[in-house]
Formats: sequence, structure tokens, C-alpha cells
Amino acid sequence: MPDDSDPQKAEIGTSSFHWFTRGLVGGVMLVAAANALSYFFRTPGIADLIGSDTHVSESLGFPFEIWREDKLYNGSMFLDYGMVGLNLLVGMGLGIVFGLIGLALKPHFNRWVAEFESRNQSRPDANFQFSVKSLMLMTAVAAVFLAALTNWKGTPEALIAIYFFGPLFLIVIAMMPKRLHWKHRIVVLSITAFAMIGIAVWSGLILGVAVDRVLLGIFVSWTPQSAFGAFALTVGLIIQSFRKSETVLSPAN
Repeated sequence: MPDDSDPQKAEIGTSSFHWFTRGLVGGVMLVAAANALSYFFRTPGIADLIGSDTHVSESLGFPFEIWREDKLYNGSMFLDYGMVGLNLLVGMGLGIVFGLIGLALKPHFNRWVAEFESRNQSRPDANFQFSVKSLMLMTAVAAVFLAALTNWKGTPEALIAIYFFGPLFLIVIAMMPKRLHWKHRIVVLSITAFAMIGIAVWSGLILGVAVDRVLLGIFVSWTPQSAFGAFALTVGLIIQSFRKSETVLSPAN
């Protein structure tokens, strides 16, 4: 019987199913991000997201429009579910391509995962502790940012800052503690994200922006930044890993 307490037990799945599923989900997420980003191309401006007196006609959808303000589809639905399905099929098609790439590069990715987990397991204390200096620095940055938002209450700048700089701030907060385990970074990121969403909703209420518009602003702003940023980072790491492998395998001159 395997020992579940084995500290060397893998935390990241490395089977063919895992890599294909990650590729499939990645493709769907990229198309979802493109749908969110399309808001800024299909809509004349962000006036309705920040409480401006100027009204704009909003819509989104890529490659097919799935929502337009004040428009009912099939007489009663706010979303065009037919176009949603077609956009989903586009995402699944892209995801299948990514999944096949994941299967083709599975041995390389598995070595990459093994190196990553080896680095984490070589520092057992890192799973539970990080330096007091890092904690104080992270708390100070968060406090300054939240205080700035408090001073901006009642102005569109608070919402604009959260919409367009929120993901960057989340990354800084999550990556700041040097010895924090990656699972704990996710916890820090999640708590901070919920706090920022709460501040955005509160700021929106002061400005007279409906909660659904604030959440729409967060969706169309955060989703593309997060998805495309993660995709670019992943591609960068893969390229770096391949270059490292080529350097190791190349014969010495």
C-alpha cells in the first residue's frame, strides 16, 4: 500500500490526461478572455463602468457577439446562448490543439514539474513559514494601496485603478513573500482579490454604479489580463526551459 505521508509525493498531476485537460482548459480560457476583451472594441467607452454621466451602448463577444445592452435574444434571454455555444466550440478547438501540444511535450513538461517540486520539497519549512520582513513588506504595500483607494472614494479613479491595475497588484502581493509555498500564495491572492472586489463594489455604490456594472468591469478587465498574462508567462517559461535543456545537452567546445 502506498504511503500517503511520503513527503516526495507529487502534488501536480503529470499523466497524459492531466496535460491534455490543461491544454483544453487553456484554450477555452483564452477565448473567454477574448470575449471579455471584446467589450473594449465593441463598446465606445467605459463610461457605464465608472459612473460617468455619459451613456454608451455596451456589447461583447468574440468571435460572435453574445450580449448587447437592452437587447433580448429569442424574445426573453439576455444572452445569445447560440453564439455562446459557438464561441465555446472555438475555445474547445483551440484547447484541443493545446492539449495535443501538451501530449507531444509531456516528457519535457514532466521533467519541468519534477524540478519544480524538488525545489519546493528541498525547503520543508517554506510550506509553513516565511520571513517576518516579507510579511511586514507585503502588509505595508497592501495598506498603502487600500489607503489610497479610501482617499479616492467617490471618484472614478478608484474603479479605474482596480479595473486596470488590480491583477498587477495581486501578482505583487502573491509573489512578495520569498519563502511562501505556492499553495499559500494562492490563498493570499484569493483573499486580496475578494478584498479588492469588495472595495470596487463599495466605490461603485458611492458613484451610483450598479453592482452588476462593477462586476462587469472587473470581468472585462481582469480576465484578459490574467489569462493572456498567464499564457505569455507559460510560453516564456517553456522557451526558457527548452533553451536550458539545449545548453545542457550541447557538447562542450
